[in-house]
Amino acid sequence: MAVALDVDDLICRVLNVGTPGCALTQNVKEIELVQLCILAREVLLAQGSLVEIEPNVKICGDVHGQYSDVLRIFDKGGFPPTANYLFLGDYVRFPGNFFILRGNHECASINRVYGFYEECTRRVSKASQRGVSFVFGPDVMGEMLQALDIDLVARAHQVVQDGYEFFANRKLVTLFASPHYCGQFDNAAAIMNVDEKLVCSFQVLTPSYKVVKDRQRKCT
Repeated sequence: MAVALDVDDLICRVLNVGTPGCALTQNVKEIELVQLCILAREVLLAQGSLVEIEPNVKICGDVHGQYSDVLRIFDKGGFPPTANYLFLGDYVRFPGNFFILRGNHECASINRVYGFYEECTRRVSKASQRGVSFVFGPDVMGEMLQALDIDLVARAHQVVQDGYEFFANRKLVTLFASPHYCGQFDNAAAIMNVDEKLVCSFQVLTPSYKVVKDRQRKCT
């Protein structure tokens, strides 16, 4: 019989990644990843397809597996449960503090094209069509906002130099949370903070080209 996953212990281990001798791949076992996916599926299925979140909340764009930069985001924006986060796709103990929207990478066809499917089959076992998107202008943006009675759309899935970028007279903002993306871009990352009065502000993370400094996190 499989041993139940100790989620608290797993969180403690992954938060200490970056300290000497504490690599992510050395701290998480394959069976734990499987168990974690099963638990995450149960949580996501119990939630609605649309989520309504009360501010304050910090909104983040694509992280693309740059785990050390996720820790930098938490260092800058605050660790749960002191801060709530909304991740816009491409990516617990604090289910009331993390909210995840399905992004363009969270579907079978995209995962097959961009390597995640191949990595899974290579690591634990076995490839590809690319979908298309639509281009729209400020006129369509304005019509949609009026129809939905909203003021601003926050999206991700596009590298922007400063970590965030406005479009259509500040009616849409693109967020990207992977600084120095793929080791090829000199882009920054950004978090959009939405306070209780729905005022938006931004925290920018510049690229870090240094080895992750030693950090020892307290696990409680």
